[in-house]
Formats: sequence, structure tokens, C-alpha cells
Amino acid sequence: MIVTPRNVRILNLHTGKYVMEAQTPVVASLDRGAGYFVPAKYEVIVDKPGYTPQSFILEGRIDGWYFCNLFVGGLIGMLIVDPLTGDMYVLPREVHAVLTKVDVPRAEVEGHGNRLVLYLPDNIEQIPNEVRQTMQLVER
Repeated sequence: MIVTPRNVRILNLHTGKYVMEAQTPVVASLDRGAGYFVPAKYEVIVDKPGYTPQSFILEGRIDGWYFCNLFVGGLIGMLIVDPLTGDMYVLPREVHAVLTKVDVPRAEVEGHGNRLVLYLPDNIEQIPNEVRQTMQLVER
């Protein structure tokens, strides 16, 4: 299987700003907290020309180890340190996206024994290779 790069954008939903734009595969280091007792929340958008984009919401959830502060870190770790640093939250470790190929919009016109297929792509990459090879440039 040949894996081709896909574009990935990660939007911080608290600030409304993109924190990363890259091509897959990519490893992102994201803050788990967005403030005192506020979990981080991101939208991961994966897209590729000719495919339907896919997005995921990543939201920090309380890490089970956070409650170990009752025995090890005490109230300072539980009420001050971990909430301020975001260490009380955990984000999903992996995100997998399977993109679906988009059918190229097209219009078909028939008349007098001739058949014309008109492709209406957003870009040339959406036109199938076998059709692209037979295309001719028409001057205006």
C-alpha cells in the first residue's frame, strides 16, 4: 500500500488559533490543560485534495493517576500543581483518519450520436488519470 501525505491542522478551540499545520505522519505535542481546572480542547482536521476531509475533537479528560495525589502529592498536587500545569488531564495518544475519495462532479451531455462528459473539478487532481491523459488544451 502506498501512503501519500495528507494535510493535518490542529485548532485550539479555546483560543481559535491553529497550533499546528503539517503533513502526515506527524507527532504533535499538545498542552493538556487550558487553564486552572480547564481541560484543553482541540479540533484535528485531516484533508487531502480529492478526498472528503475528516475532523476529530480531542478534549482532555481527567487522568486516573491524578487521584494518586491523595496518597503521594497531597492537596498541593491535587488542588494547585496539577490543575495549573494541566497534568491532571490526558489526551488520546493517537488519531487515525481514513479519508473517502470524492466523486468528481460531472455533467453528461448527449446529442447526435456523440457523448460529451464535462468534468467540473475544484482542481486537476480530481480528474481521473485516464481522462487527464486524453485531454487537450483549448485556446480561448
